[in-house]
Amino acid sequence: MEKLTETIEKENKSVLKTFLVIIISVILIDFFIFICNNYFNKWPYLTNLIVILLTMFICSLIVLKLFSKYSYILTEQEFIFYRVIGKRNLELLRFNLEDLVHIEPYNKEKGFEKPMYKFIFPKEYENAYVGKFISNGTYHHFLFKPSKEMVNLINARLNKEV
Repeated sequence: MEKLTETIEKENKSVLKTFLVIIISVILIDFFIFICNNYFNKWPYLTNLIVILLTMFICSLIVLKLFSKYSYILTEQEFIFYRVIGKRNLELLRFNLEDLVHIEPYNKEKGFEKPMYKFIFPKEYENAYVGKFISNGTYHHFLFKPSKEMVNLINARLNKEV
């Protein structure tokens, strides 16, 4: 089995929604600065620190929610999940394929156990799969959105091990 890499992006990226989120965030920070300047004049350093932390938090949230992608890498031995932000890959999960128990299509009505890891974007459950692997004697579930090619490779690998 060769190395297979897939990257998924958020569907339906709206430029207007992104613009509105950024504008609302700027207005929220500006409002907080206004409140701090009018009511907390005694502690200017503390209010500056809070404004800086609030700005960092909001910017991080915007980048994570609107500009990140997920990458799945299936190798001969491992399954690796990354969050991709720009050129940077942040590893979220890695496990040996020997530890993979099964994968199956996600169905809300079936009543799956809540996945510990989600590698899909909110509200994008169509064509999603839930996987189960064992680590340190406990079962963990993950939700991801692979292509048919990746599903076939994983199923072939699972059937080969049995």
